[in-house]
Amino acid sequence: MIIDVNEIESGKSIQCDLCIIGAGAAGITLAREFDDSGLNVWLLESGGFDFEQDTQDLYKGTSTGRNYYPLDRTRLRYLGGTTNHWTGVCRPLDEIDFEKRDWIKHSGWPFDKKHLLPWYKKAQIVCQLDDFIYDVSHWLPQDQQPSPFIKGNIKAIASQHSPPTRFGKVYRQQIQASCNITCCLHANVTHLQVNKTASRLQRLRIETLDGILINIQPQFTVLAGGSIENVRLLLASNDIEPMGLGNSHDLVGRFFMEHLVLTGGGALLTTKGRLPSYWYHPQYRSRRRSPTPTLLLDNELQSREETGNYSAILHSPKRNRAVRSMRYLETSMRKGREIDDLWEHLGNIIVDIDDVASNLYYRSTDNSKEPIEPVLYQQWEQVPNPDSRIVLSSERDRLGLPRVTLDWRLSEIDRHTLVAGQQAMAREVGQLGIGRLRIDTEATEAMPDAVHGGYHQLGMTRMHEFPDRGVVNADCRLHSIDNLYIAGGSVFPTAGSSNPTLTVVALALRLADHLKEKLQ
Repeated sequence: MIIDVNEIESGKSIQCDLCIIGAGAAGITLAREFDDSGLNVWLLESGGFDFEQDTQDLYKGTSTGRNYYPLDRTRLRYLGGTTNHWTGVCRPLDEIDFEKRDWIKHSGWPFDKKHLLPWYKKAQIVCQLDDFIYDVSHWLPQDQQPSPFIKGNIKAIASQHSPPTRFGKVYRQQIQASCNITCCLHANVTHLQVNKTASRLQRLRIETLDGILINIQPQFTVLAGGSIENVRLLLASNDIEPMGLGNSHDLVGRFFMEHLVLTGGGALLTTKGRLPSYWYHPQYRSRRRSPTPTLLLDNELQSREETGNYSAILHSPKRNRAVRSMRYLETSMRKGREIDDLWEHLGNIIVDIDDVASNLYYRSTDNSKEPIEPVLYQQWEQVPNPDSRIVLSSERDRLGLPRVTLDWRLSEIDRHTLVAGQQAMAREVGQLGIGRLRIDTEATEAMPDAVHGGYHQLGMTRMHEFPDRGVVNADCRLHSIDNLYIAGGSVFPTAGSSNPTLTVVALALRLADHLKEKLQ
């Protein structure tokens, strides 16, 4: 069932078997796994059914280091969480992402990709995706087989597209009808109270913006409030452990990772017919659930060049300004229209006269070989960096909880990955006879200012088998607290280049199976 915390008498204490803090992709997935289990499960959501500005303001924070988005604009604080503005792009992490890579410090997961496959396949269904097949050749139209990227240092896979699944809407009816799950709205967790030895979580303090206060005493608790909020709550619950819960090794909040994104930092110069249109044409992208071909660096190249994981998608071609100006003038003169900004258009043509001449040549000889220019959408991993971190600030929100400050820092390998990825792409398309790649030379000197985050906040409560190297163990339990677990992207040791939601859901399903054994 779904209730509002305002329906509960202030001061009341509630006992339950399992409490899940946060009703986003991870929290809702976890709760659903316990539907009809006979266990008393509470799912806490800070917001309501829809966006509310007062609640959203609780996400505000500040940033230092590399420029980042306002923190309250990267996440949503109501039922369904950030899946309410999720675009739905999905693919699993690559095998290499789980491996210990000698050239990337702090890399390696406690298990390999094969271990996670059963939960990946279940996550595929939760995210309303097609079959768990990411081999691009499976999705290519018959008239465009085989893939041109079969051999070499660039490999092709498919990225699938969820509708996207809005977890708060798609699974709301199931939660509402559940006899053993209580989803409590407007329930803000403001403190995690542990025992005197900080070895066991005893109760949660829940407050509302209107002043209602209740306590929940769970047997087990899962913190699934999103990467930044997971960290904030651990650090702010410092009455027993002054550095915050699980933070005896000063790791909580460190290793903030994003996916680094650059659109248009490279353009493929080619002609019609040399690259099958499935790889870039919008008519294929517009088809519902049509998987998108995605290009990756193969493992051998990553090892040889000592890069992070890099991926690229070809966006549909756009004529440059010179060709657009030429076409505009042609059409206007042919139809007798008045020409606006004549000198601006003539200036565009003069600046890029070579492109205009090339376009005119191909049109006069063979229109099927008209130049096209798909642009690269590049996304690559930020490698783990302990100096990239979240800390508490001196400012507090309406509930008295300290706000956070993000100090986002990149490493030299992050810039090197972009350069190596672009160069490998350039070599590959040239050797395959597809065309030539015009790449961004700015990145050879420094990380381009145009590089930004992908709204994927990862790390900061990372997984590791040893407590001096990670906040949670392989089961996602805090090393120091035997009944407190963490779900979501904050447990990722490395980011890979894949969008994280599918992996977040797979890890939540895996955690649910572990907790079922504990709660038997």
